[in-house]
Amino acid sequence: MKAFNYRANILWLGLVQGSNYLIPLLIYPYLAIQLGVEKFGLIAFALNFVQYFIVLTEYGFTLYATKIISLSRDDNEKLSKIFCTVMSAKIILMILGFFVYSITIFNVEIFKSDWKIYIFAYLSVLGNVIFPIWYYQGMDDLKNITIINILSKLIMAGLIILFIKSPEDYELAILIQSSGTAIAGILTLRLIWYVAPIKIIIPSSQGIIETYKNGWHLFITTASVTLYSSSTVLILGLITNTTQVGFYSIAEKIIAAAKGMVNPILYGAYARINYLTVNDKNEAKRFTLRIAKVVSIIFFLGSTFLYFSSGLIFEILLSNAYTNSVDILKAMAYVPFLASLSSVIALFIMIPNGMEKKLSQLTLACGIFNIATCAVLAKSFSGVGAALSVTFTELLILLSFFIFTKRAGKI
Repeated sequence: MKAFNYRANILWLGLVQGSNYLIPLLIYPYLAIQLGVEKFGLIAFALNFVQYFIVLTEYGFTLYATKIISLSRDDNEKLSKIFCTVMSAKIILMILGFFVYSITIFNVEIFKSDWKIYIFAYLSVLGNVIFPIWYYQGMDDLKNITIINILSKLIMAGLIILFIKSPEDYELAILIQSSGTAIAGILTLRLIWYVAPIKIIIPSSQGIIETYKNGWHLFITTASVTLYSSSTVLILGLITNTTQVGFYSIAEKIIAAAKGMVNPILYGAYARINYLTVNDKNEAKRFTLRIAKVVSIIFFLGSTFLYFSSGLIFEILLSNAYTNSVDILKAMAYVPFLASLSSVIALFIMIPNGMEKKLSQLTLACGIFNIATCAVLAKSFSGVGAALSVTFTELLILLSFFIFTKRAGKI
């Protein structure tokens, strides 16, 4: 069995997350100023709507497929079967999703008037399907796709600065953002054969169905997370307007970037914790405790910084154009801290110990809670209300995860 180089994984995943969050975060202020609040809010609304279909095509494979790849790294025949089966399953979901997506955008009034931007946005679904980061994570080989990911994001940023100059360029703006993901996916697919000698095989229908069954509970979990992330923007847009979505979205992008910084630590060590849980449970607990301590300290300090520096952050990034976003950012400032701890429990305790079903049930319940609270609070307090609903939901998720695992004797 090849050794797990989780420290290198954390480094490379850190760079991937940095390019995924920090580069766009630097571009969003530029877009917000050039496009104006209304058009920026419209693009944010479209990208959040398409997120449902990205979640559909991910179907929990980021965790499930990484796990089975990491346990089969020395069997090239099995790797080929897993890779082709998972990719086929994702492509089927992408095609079915586009059918539903098309019916929606051409028949629902709120989407129909700007159908082009929604078509362009769906390119990001294609990019997600053909960007097999789950395979590279399982194989402990993230260097090359990290370089590709960073380059694609830098090119995207350059094109946006070069071509986006006014609100009339909003269609081109979303096309550039979405196509960058698709191009990165195409390039990473070509690297597969350098990581392991994958053979293209036609997967059986039974194998694809089995893959869906195995990933079901993780899919419900990720879909439930979308209920309190993407749904918040959609509910806000339906209750208020795209201007309010614009104010909320720029603050949410900052929070998303902060939340995303925990992913390199957790996903980089994910293959290792699965191995330890099976082979050395005591070491798995010690390893989880070490990670939890580091994560809690870093993200509590980071969230505190966000809260007290929110006004300064917007003054530096956007001058006085988005002052309404300051209170929204404050209302969500501790979301990265809460989300990082719940992620440790989910990824390092619940999933490795076969608690996927309970994980999906708890997350789904919390997602429904967010929809209800967001609908009420957004109607009364607009963006700040939506932000508070996200914070309350993250706190509920953390408490429910902790109580369940404590009662199960895993903490």
